[in-house]
This record gives sequence, structure tokens and C-alpha cells, in this order.
Amino acid sequence: MASAAGGGGRGSVGRRLGASVAVNFFVLVVVGVAGIIGTTRAHDSVDYLAKQVEPAATVNADALQELTDAETYVWGYGISGEQSLLDKYVAARTRFRENRARLERLRSLDPQLGLLVDDFLLSAQNWFAAYADPRTAGPVGLGTFDALRFDRAQVLFADVRTTNAAVSERVRELSTAAERSSNDLERSLVIMLVGVLVAGAAGSLFVARRSGQQVTEPLGALEETAQRLARGDHAARAPVTGPREVVQVASAINRMADENDRARAVESRVVDQLRALDAVKSDFVSNVSHELRTPLTSILGYLELLEEELVGRTADTEQDMLRAAKRNVLRLGELIEDLLALTRSESQGTELKELDLASLTRDLVTDLRVASSQQGVEIRLGVPAAPVPVMADAGQIARVVTNLVSNAVKFSQGASEVAVSVVRDGDDAVLTVEDHGIGIPSEELDQLGSRFYRASNAVHLGITGTGLGLRIVQAIVENHHGSVDLRSVQGVGTTVWVRLPVLQPDESHRADAADSTDPAEVG
Repeated sequence: MASAAGGGGRGSVGRRLGASVAVNFFVLVVVGVAGIIGTTRAHDSVDYLAKQVEPAATVNADALQELTDAETYVWGYGISGEQSLLDKYVAARTRFRENRARLERLRSLDPQLGLLVDDFLLSAQNWFAAYADPRTAGPVGLGTFDALRFDRAQVLFADVRTTNAAVSERVRELSTAAERSSNDLERSLVIMLVGVLVAGAAGSLFVARRSGQQVTEPLGALEETAQRLARGDHAARAPVTGPREVVQVASAINRMADENDRARAVESRVVDQLRALDAVKSDFVSNVSHELRTPLTSILGYLELLEEELVGRTADTEQDMLRAAKRNVLRLGELIEDLLALTRSESQGTELKELDLASLTRDLVTDLRVASSQQGVEIRLGVPAAPVPVMADAGQIARVVTNLVSNAVKFSQGASEVAVSVVRDGDDAVLTVEDHGIGIPSEELDQLGSRFYRASNAVHLGITGTGLGLRIVQAIVENHHGSVDLRSVQGVGTTVWVRLPVLQPDESHRADAADSTDPAEVG
């Protein structure tokens, strides 16, 4: 009888713990399914934004910019008759025609968006047919200006802007709807997970209270783990000890906690991606820079025409005023170009191709020597005889080299020397630019690389600049998985090192490639 009673007791414990295991297993299944569904839908939402909505905004913005460029060039050509402006107009028109197919593909994204895209393309075609093409095909020059035709052109292009803005607004609505759907999904998923966890914890506690001494301690440990997880202690895990059934429950809780960790990680990545996409979409600096570029181009054209018309008919003072106005327009243009370059380098992906850093540096320094010699600054170049291959965007890396060398020349202040070199150091290609100019105050070194920051001694000496050059260099190099280091002593000079990963480093010739220098390229 005792034996039978004992067996019955153990059996009842098994049944009770089996019920607890069933509850927790159900919790695990629900959490797993909810996590998979939530992750899949969140991924779909992010994929929808990243691959369809945001590219649609970019395509629409590019199309408007191409039309704006075309408007500027056709107007300038009609007034001045310069062939270069006509060539630029033709190039802008060609780019818009090539971009038309990308715009037409947006119809599949949303029916309303498709109608708005059709309106935009029609307004653009009307502007080309009614004004731009006839204007470039007809007579040009100051005497051909027709105020009525110009007013009609303005009305047509205003329609282009209006229809383009409607496309942009619809794209923003689609983006907002996708973000709202993702946020609603996240909230529902959290509520579901919390509800399931609470229900599972309550079921386990109920069974534990009815269990005997045999399972009290391990179930108490399970209870403590569940409470820690509910309080937000994500590192909490249940001890896998005790009867077989308790071990199974503990394992289920641990698996559930692991699934929750993975779900939280996915949720965090989704939130970060959404914030990044929203930041790119609402980048105020980029929009303002694009809007300022066109009027500045027009102002510069007016100044150049005015300067040509008044040659020999104005006093020196008036000529100085024209030159000052033109110089300041060019300075604003430089600032806008730097802002656009910085925005692109910080927000867009980089297309990497194989590039010989030594050859690129050699060509750029050759071009820069002409301007530097006029300032009494000599550029000394040392590059390897063997190629230094890196995976890079040639245009962006060219801007890095140009920015660094131009700054070194600008801050040299008089007859001096700037040393530029490229070496292969282990698995890195190292570009070094060293000058013996004014240097940077030590207390300001930590602020270098901030937007619009310029060293106090450069401002005091009246050295012009936008304060964006180094920040652009840093952003580009970061996109290439490289690093930028700088050392400077005021009154002594500045040295900048740029490190980029070498493409397929070869141990057999690494030392030769790093040490061999082409004598013809020195000095």
C-alpha cells in the first residue's frame, strides 16, 4: 500500500508539472509565432520603405532637379547664346528622358501616385514642347527676349513644380502610413507578449502552490526567473535542475527569453532604420541647398553678362564692386556645393570599384600644382611605383585628396612646401598630407570635423573657407571603412593621415610596394 501511495504521489506531481509544462509550452509557441509574424511584417514594412517609397522620393527629386537645371540652362542660352549652356541643357534633357522610365515604374507602387506621376510627366512635356525646345531652336541673344513668352514659360514651369510637389506629398503619405503600420504592429506585439508571459507565469504559480515539497524549490527558482524577466532583467535564465518536467519548463522559459532577446534586437534595428530613413527624407540642409543653387546660377550669369556689357564703360570702383559681387556669389556656390557633398557622403550609399590610389593621387597633385605655384607653395609628391589598389568611389576619394591638399596649400601662407605621399602599410593604404603652415591651436583640435567649424587663427588671418572640408573628408572615409587621423602644432604645421583598406593585400610584395617611390614624381 505504501508503495502504491508513493507511486500515486509521484504520479500526481508529474501530472501537475505536466500541466505547468503545457502552459509554458503554449506560451513559448505563441511568443515564437508572434515573434516570427511580427519580425516578418516589420521586415516587410522596412523593405517597403527602403526599396520602394524612399527610392520613389529620390527619383522624383532627381527629376525635378534635372528639369530645374534644364530651365536654368535654356534661359541662360537664350540670353547669352553660349554653346556651353546649350550643351548643358541638352545633357539635362537627356538625363530627364532617361529618368522617365524610373518615374513610370512608380505607377505600380500606388494607383493615386501613378496618376500624379502622369500629371508631372505631362506638365514636363508641355514645358519642353511649348517653351524649352522652341527657345533653343530659335534665335538667341539679348535682343530676342520676349516678356510674354517668358511669362508663359514661368506658368508652365510652375505647373511642373506643382505636379512634382504633389508626387512628393503622396510619397510622404505612403511613407507615413508604412511607419504608422509598423508602430501599430510593434505595440500589438508587445501587448501580446506581455499578456502571454503574465498568463504563463500565473499558471505556473498556481500549479507550484499545489505541488509537494519535491518540486517546491525548483519551481520557486522558475518563479523568480519569470519575475525577473517580467521586471525587465533580460539576462535572467532559469536553472535547469530538478525533476524531468521542471527541467523541461526551465528550458522552455530560457528558450522564450532567447526568442524575446532576438525579437527585441530585430525591433531595435527596425526602429533605427526607420529613424535613419526619416532623417534622410527630411534633410533640410539638402533641400535648401538645392533650392539656392538655381538662383545663384542665375545671379552669376547676370553678373557675367553685366561685366561683359560694361567693359571699358565703368570706373575702376564700379569694376571692383562687380568683381566683389561675383566673388561672393562664387563663395556661396562653394558653400552650397560643400553642403550637398556632405549630405551625399553622410546619407547615400557608396559604389565601390577597384581604384589605384597612387595613380589617382599623382594625377590630382599634377592638376593642383598649377594653382599652388601661383601662391608660392611647392607640392612634393611621393607615391609607390607599384599600384596601391583599394575598393573606392573614385569621385569621392578624389574629393578627399583635393580637399586635403588644397587646405594644406591654403594654410601654408606664403613660400613653403606641402608633402603628399601614398604608401602601403600592412593591409592599409595610407595617404599623408603634410604642410608647414599656420597649424591649429591645441585647445581647438577636439572640435575639428564639426560642421562649419574653422580654427580661430584661420579666421583671424582672413583665410576663407566653409568649415566643411574636413567633415566631408571624414564622412567619405568612414563610408570606405577607413580612418582619418590629424596632428597639428600651431605655427609649425599640420599632418593628416587617411587609411583605407587595401584590396587583396599580397604579403609577397607588400614591403616593396610600400618602400618603392617613383623618383620622377618627387618635387
